[in-house]
Amino acid sequence: MPTSQANRAPFQEIYDHNQSDFPYAIRQVVKRAFQPTRMDMLPLALRQGFDTMVTGRPGPVNIDVPYNVYQEEDDVELPPVSHIMGQHRPGASESDVSRTVELLAEAMRPVIFIGHGATLSEVGPEFARLQKTYGIPIITSPNGMGCVPADDALTLGFIGRNGAYPANQAGRHAEVAAWRAEWEAFVQLNFGLRTTPLRPEYVVDAMQKVLPDDAILTCNSGVHHNWFMQFWKPKCTQTVWNRASGRAGERSGALAGSPRWVRIFTISAGCSMAAIIFSSASHCG
Repeated sequence: MPTSQANRAPFQEIYDHNQSDFPYAIRQVVKRAFQPTRMDMLPLALRQGFDTMVTGRPGPVNIDVPYNVYQEEDDVELPPVSHIMGQHRPGASESDVSRTVELLAEAMRPVIFIGHGATLSEVGPEFARLQKTYGIPIITSPNGMGCVPADDALTLGFIGRNGAYPANQAGRHAEVAAWRAEWEAFVQLNFGLRTTPLRPEYVVDAMQKVLPDDAILTCNSGVHHNWFMQFWKPKCTQTVWNRASGRAGERSGALAGSPRWVRIFTISAGCSMAAIIFSSASHCG
């Protein structure tokens, strides 16, 4: 919304207490909201926003840029590179770790749930060793996919509305011995069916066979996204970008490791029904 329209209720403006008060509406779900109303305010807001987002416990930040600022030009001074970005991360206390170990030891049917925090902390190898050593099943959030080997029988997939059946069942009951085999037997036939239109399972399986392990997969919003989240078996962390655009996938190359060429495959709705795959390659770093 342009600043000239403040307090005039355009685009369902929230202005009971202050003009353009969208940050108030989202205060419960973001760490901080910034509202630069002039071009010269934007560099500092971006620097502070990124610092806030990745420092301490990582979390979302909102930068509310009025429409007219996108149309402005100005000579601005860029803030210096931050010396704190991403360096300060909280760790679990020794008492919490000890209590967690006790709970795992006492549990009859334990299940470990890991999410984006495990991805950001790059602790996948540690969880994989824990999984293998003690035989504990692991379920994930979509952004936790790839932290532990997806082809391990104890990796049950991600949970949620569109989650994998074994993972959701494990989350409900923590009894998983037969559920993964039952589920895979139920869906396996569709992976080999060549039909018109294409079966989504067939598309997922075909891409899984030909793409390199470090290919970055980005899924736009749509029903096709659910199929890839259910059946894709990532081999590396930070290679599945949940409901992101190709540009977000391109940015992920810098996060995933050293500068390299990355292959970005953007899956759109038509991909699940027609033999069309969009891909690009970008050098990150």
